Amino acid sequence: MKNAVLSVILLWTVVCCGAYFYGLSEIPPYHTDENYYVESVVNMIETGDYLTPVFHDKKRFAKPILTYWLMAASYKLFGLDLASGRFWSAFLGACCPLLTFLMVRRLFDDRSAFISALILPGIIIHFMVARWATTDMILNFFILATFYFFIRGYQEEDRSSKNYLLAYTAMSLGFLTKGPPALLIPVLVVSIFLVLSGQWKSLIRLKPFSGIAILLAINLPWFGTMWLIHGDEFKDHILNVEIRDRLAGEAPLDFYFIWSLFRYSFPWCFFLVSAMLVFFGVMSWSGENTSGNKYLAQIKNRFVKLFALECRSILFCLLGILVPLVLFVCLRTQHSRYLLPVFPFVAAILGAFFVRLEKSSNWRGWILFKTPFFLSVLFYGLIALGAVTVMVFYTKIEPVPFRLGIVPFVVAFGISLLTFLFFYKKIFGIVVTLAVLQLTMLVFIFGDALPFYSRYPMKKFKETTISLLKDDSRLAVYGLGNHRAKLGILMGKTVYGYNEPELLLDRLDAKNISLVAMKEDDWEKEFSDEPFILVQKDIQWKWKGEAFEVISEIFNRGVKNKLEESTETIVLLKYVK
Repeated sequence: MKNAVLSVILLWTVVCCGAYFYGLSEIPPYHTDENYYVESVVNMIETGDYLTPVFHDKKRFAKPILTYWLMAASYKLFGLDLASGRFWSAFLGACCPLLTFLMVRRLFDDRSAFISALILPGIIIHFMVARWATTDMILNFFILATFYFFIRGYQEEDRSSKNYLLAYTAMSLGFLTKGPPALLIPVLVVSIFLVLSGQWKSLIRLKPFSGIAILLAINLPWFGTMWLIHGDEFKDHILNVEIRDRLAGEAPLDFYFIWSLFRYSFPWCFFLVSAMLVFFGVMSWSGENTSGNKYLAQIKNRFVKLFALECRSILFCLLGILVPLVLFVCLRTQHSRYLLPVFPFVAAILGAFFVRLEKSSNWRGWILFKTPFFLSVLFYGLIALGAVTVMVFYTKIEPVPFRLGIVPFVVAFGISLLTFLFFYKKIFGIVVTLAVLQLTMLVFIFGDALPFYSRYPMKKFKETTISLLKDDSRLAVYGLGNHRAKLGILMGKTVYGYNEPELLLDRLDAKNISLVAMKEDDWEKEFSDEPFILVQKDIQWKWKGEAFEVISEIFNRGVKNKLEESTETIVLLKYVK
């Protein structure tokens, strides 16, 4: 039976790979940090220097080297393409559900593990970051592997320390990927767990000195070499910029990460609230309400029980969520992607919750299931309505592909199936349907809808630009803001950005720039007398302001007029020396 479940999970991993790799060469979803890695790795390949990342002719010490090496390997294997740069994030992101299954199976049971593995790949932030060429998903994979091998060693009381050594190896590779978070998160969670569960003496059994030796063996060669090559420049950046400045973050002490935890896990966050309420004893599994002193006593007893032997798995998962939340709130560095290591534990809590709920005879009438269920149905209903609305508006510009036209029907079918399963009391079927529907929606949105509906410069220029750019020539943009970074990712080449006419003209020869992208209006106003030849045109959106304002104008002035006013022409120009 266990082998059969594992076979299904392996098949699910293949499905996740297909979902994450679908449309991976498109810009959306996109993060500006991708530009640093893509251009730096291309520079490594061109120069042959695989030790020091260089971005725009400046040494970049911001992150350790492993991500650069992995991306360079994928470029060598698959060619210089955006999908190649994102390969490792997508592949390891698809492997995380398998690791989650293996971890949760040891914490709870096969059924909880199966549900957890279904839920994780459809969590929005996990899906998004798995399609970014950054360090975050690679780090997340190594942190998850660290937890898995720790749990194996902890449960098996591995006196040979084999599993603990594998945990330290994964932790060290995580450090070579993104530095301290790879150590802080697992060390804090494991240490606090052992102390709270009365097993603080087990800390010695973890062989910490062996862990330090593995950490140094894996990380010291590159860090030491960089220090020898670059001296104080490298050391000062690591100590001052990467450690001191990040610890002294200026972001306000607020609920940013709490909000991020919920907004990036729709619709599962609705069920997570219910799970937390019952696991902490605020609500009972039977759905019966308790009042007065008995209610407070129930919460106290449930909280105390979390530290008992039979509840250690729940305690470990709760710490896997709470410790990173508290850590990042205290550091005051507000990046929602930092929460990635939390979501395997969110999936584990939900898996245990649904399995426990399945054993209850009155789960369908229980308010802590009914409420999140109907909110989930409403959530997908709004997605279907939004898809129809956008298609109706966009047909005023050009036809919408068939694959996007079927989205509302897919969602409607999913809602109908969920309703059917609800009335026939098939809670496991509901969870499976939600998981599959969620992953399908994310594939449609990020693999099809965003690439089609979004307008970013050079989307139609790519092949033309590659054919015209010589090895030593460069591309520049004028007045296009952060599109410079997007173009760098799309092209895999250095792209310079300028906002002053004199500066651009001065750098054309100095930087050997042969192609320039800019707004057509800027070309006519600022550079009409300059030696530029029009090569190609494209359009981009120029909407500014809140969505409500845009929608109001559409209803007041008409769809066609508003859409015509909301685009601007971008031109690709060749500089003739």
